[in-house]
Amino acid sequence: MARHVSLNLVCGMVLLMAAAGCKGLRGKVDNPVMPAPPTRLSRVDASDDEELAANEGQSAGIIQTSLSPGSADDTTLFNASVVARVNGAPVFASEVLDRYGDYLRKAREQLPPDKFVELREVIIQRDLRSHIERRLVVERMKSTLKPAQVEAVKKEIEKQFEQSEVPRLKKELKVNTKTELEIELGKRGTSLANIRETWGNQQIALQYLMMKSEKPKSVNRADLLEYYESHMADYATSARVHWRQIEFPATAQTRQSAADAAQRAVRALEAGQPFAQVAKTHSKGPKAEEGGDWGWTRRGSLASEALEKRLFDAPIGQPSEAFFLDGSYRIIEVIEREAAGQRSFEEVQDEIRELLKNQQRSVSPQKALEELWAEAVIETEYDISMVPPT
Repeated sequence: MARHVSLNLVCGMVLLMAAAGCKGLRGKVDNPVMPAPPTRLSRVDASDDEELAANEGQSAGIIQTSLSPGSADDTTLFNASVVARVNGAPVFASEVLDRYGDYLRKAREQLPPDKFVELREVIIQRDLRSHIERRLVVERMKSTLKPAQVEAVKKEIEKQFEQSEVPRLKKELKVNTKTELEIELGKRGTSLANIRETWGNQQIALQYLMMKSEKPKSVNRADLLEYYESHMADYATSARVHWRQIEFPATAQTRQSAADAAQRAVRALEAGQPFAQVAKTHSKGPKAEEGGDWGWTRRGSLASEALEKRLFDAPIGQPSEAFFLDGSYRIIEVIEREAAGQRSFEEVQDEIRELLKNQQRSVSPQKALEELWAEAVIETEYDISMVPPT
């Protein structure tokens, strides 16, 4: 029987490939944000794999086994393989793929073997950089603390995990106990311990980056003026009009009755009834309940150029005669109109101050990451230089 391939999984794989590129088809590009990548070796040394496997209580042959696409069952073998070393410490395939356990399990059942292998490689190519960054930050954070402090941080993170993440996971997976939670996570190819470790490392990384973030420098009036004058176009305003309308949509069969209704509305306006009142009583347009009020409309934003011309030419505060346009009889009134202009510095200075402060906040963590990358030695066969920094 032909294998049925899930459309969602195939689409997901295609999107991942488009985002990351397939290993073996990569090209080098300069990264405009991060500095040049740290020292990289073509692949992890085989002798290191033997030592690592021995330390893990596994046969060196497991990690060294050459996997061919479509192997009968290479999941355990592949997950134990080292996909990178960060300052000598290994990063396993399982660390990168853990969060995709349930997705990959389903993909393995529905995709051809070679496509499944390709999908797995694409995920690692895309996500490996963020794992390396997190490893760099966590190790640097721990290196700044004494052993007792590291233990205290670990206990606090475990406490927070139990208080916030465990209840959230129980609710998400619809279970009541931690035992049931472990069972459900196991079905998805992961465990509570794995999730706890990943979550804890994320918290440590966030704490380190916050600690390294510099306090925003004071932004003075000269800084604000300099930004304003160099971004004048950003604060230009278009001409706009505040208007309202009474509308009677018409077809070929109902055009005469719509015209008669429009004339009744005109007579009501001529009798002195307020425009908003007439709109609520007579109009069949979408804004009737709001008294026909369309608010402020900028020049160039209306689909109907003919209607826009009328709005910018009509006298202010004077209802128009009924006219037929774009399939409706209409009566318009311009409430207020403003010419094109420029928002003043006084009007936007607070907005600019906040913008400059936010720019400073975003630069500080990135600078800290750049310093860590510059000092690191990274060994991997994946081209992490092509992946945008997190």
